[in-house]
Amino acid sequence: MKKLLFILIPLLLAVGLSAVSFDITGEYQVRAAMYNDASLDDDGHLDNRLRIGLDSEFHRDLKLRLTTEASDTQWSKGRRGGIEIGKYIRLTEAYLDFQIPAIYATLRAGQLSWKDRMSIIFDAYFPGAMLSNSFGDSFHTELIWMKLIENTAEVRDDGDVFVLHAVTDKYMPIGAYLFYGNYPELDIQNITFMPYISIEKGALSLDAAYYESKQTEKGTDAHSRGFATKTNLDLNAVKLGVDFLIAGLDSHTFISPWYQNGLYVYGNGKYHDGLNLYWDNHIKEDANLMASIVAKLNVPLSQNLSFFAAIGQISVMSADINTFWDFDGAGGTEVNAGFDGTIIPDLLSLQVYGAYGMYDKIKKYGVEVPESGNKNYAVGSTLQITF
Repeated sequence: MKKLLFILIPLLLAVGLSAVSFDITGEYQVRAAMYNDASLDDDGHLDNRLRIGLDSEFHRDLKLRLTTEASDTQWSKGRRGGIEIGKYIRLTEAYLDFQIPAIYATLRAGQLSWKDRMSIIFDAYFPGAMLSNSFGDSFHTELIWMKLIENTAEVRDDGDVFVLHAVTDKYMPIGAYLFYGNYPELDIQNITFMPYISIEKGALSLDAAYYESKQTEKGTDAHSRGFATKTNLDLNAVKLGVDFLIAGLDSHTFISPWYQNGLYVYGNGKYHDGLNLYWDNHIKEDANLMASIVAKLNVPLSQNLSFFAAIGQISVMSADINTFWDFDGAGGTEVNAGFDGTIIPDLLSLQVYGAYGMYDKIKKYGVEVPESGNKNYAVGSTLQITF
């Protein structure tokens, strides 16, 4: 009987949706990369990622969004072709979008995606619900519930995060986020407040955010704070930018960050965010304070080709969070450059890049760590179709 139900349910869904029209969007990318890791082992891999989004309007006030993803599938991993469906293919978005005209609100429920303005605290998919309201033309709010952990349905061992976001954009976007996380089984609660501002004045743009966080774990409090800015200057013939981040990591503030600082060896780069040579295992885990500053350059060479470059410093610190400067640690300097080209406008693009990183000599608890003095490289390309 169960086997019959498993067969009938997809058939019933297919029949039910056959009368519904969908708008299809998506992207497909193939990435190739060669690099050496923190152990200086030379390696490389190719992978591909496919995302397909389906949008349907049942009624002017009711819409459906579905997104499926076959993500970061390494070529011939496990010495076989094809994609293992249960391992790599997942439904990342599946939600209803319900307009409530009487209160100028939108309610979304299901498997959602959301990020804060700078991807410092959260940038990911999650199951939950989101209520968005507009009060007039210039004041907007979001109330979000994220169901991040469900261990046993019959036991109160869940993990939930609640987010309140308010922004006014009458003159410029000025807003704030309030995050509250509760994990009863782990006896952990955390709260984070993050105000931000966004300024555009002619060719100059600036995004800035500051966060303050407190976490209580089994009765013990921990605090952290951080500050980030992204500054860009568009002079037409050349585009300049500076990214700055200083972040305390003591109180698990980062729920699911995907902050991109423009580096490939010591960060998440725009054209390959999956190398992870140092970012998670050797930077975020080994310190209670992290700082990153990156200067960027982009020069349009033609309508369909531009040159980009960046130089940046990443620092890992075991620090007194109240002073920011009393630390035992170091970091690395990276230089990268590449080309961003359009092959078919609004459809097919190709990016190539190269990066070289020099890791400083580091002492942890007075002892030099194995990665001290490492010289690392990463070269690669990304071919992307957007439809």
